[in-house]
Amino acid sequence: MTIATLRAPEGEPIAEAFHFSLGRAALPPPATIAASLERCPGGWRLRLKADSFASSVRIEDPAYRPHDDWFHLAPGREKIVRLTVAIRGQLSPAARDRRAAFRRIHLLREGQMSSVEKALSPLLTTPVDPAWIDYNGHMNDAYYALVFSRTGDKLLEAIGLETHGRERTSRTIYTTSLIIHYHHEVTTGDVLTTSARLLETDRKRLRIWFEMRNAEGTLVASSEQVYLCVDQSGEKPRAASFLSEQQTAIAELHAATADLPWPEAAGRGISLKRT
Repeated sequence: MTIATLRAPEGEPIAEAFHFSLGRAALPPPATIAASLERCPGGWRLRLKADSFASSVRIEDPAYRPHDDWFHLAPGREKIVRLTVAIRGQLSPAARDRRAAFRRIHLLREGQMSSVEKALSPLLTTPVDPAWIDYNGHMNDAYYALVFSRTGDKLLEAIGLETHGRERTSRTIYTTSLIIHYHHEVTTGDVLTTSARLLETDRKRLRIWFEMRNAEGTLVASSEQVYLCVDQSGEKPRAASFLSEQQTAIAELHAATADLPWPEAAGRGISLKRT
């Protein structure tokens, strides 16, 4: 198992990725997880540490809502999860994502959701973690990239490149270009929802447009990115075509929004002159 960690300049972990080179069947037995609570502004912090790898850790508390859930724990590394008081009837971000996914599946089965609605439906909902707020009092630019990256992971699930799909096919994705447009301030207490659509595709690449909105539906940020398909089965990773099953799923997603107008900022570079 390989663990990759992205850290902020101060050393704080921003994101982790886990690659199970031998498959999940080769994972060690269930881990023992040590947990402790400490108060913090607005709620509690839950400190977790596992003696060996712990897969798909879930936090359940009827009175508090975790800001992260269903995550992996690397052995010996401490993870801190913030807990805030749950409003009656309020779901955790992970639970909201699952409920939205189930609703989309039901609507599709009943024929009540069009292909466009399916393609543009929210992929991710997440609250703004107080740790994401910078010295200007709003969300630091690095965390916009983090949220868009997690949205991209959700999109990859739709084309068969989730964890199991990557392990089974030895195909993965590298990001080759990325630009983020910031439209509206994001602060503590905001809940963000993201969506994505395919603008262009070829055998090896995806050009993707992401949008991020707050609870009022205001567009707070957008991002344009290019993903490259990479084959990891050889001695060195190399650019490769998507497999036929993946190309079929990509074609369906692309066709669903192909007739919609392109976002005005798509393809826009960086310039000090207004165009």
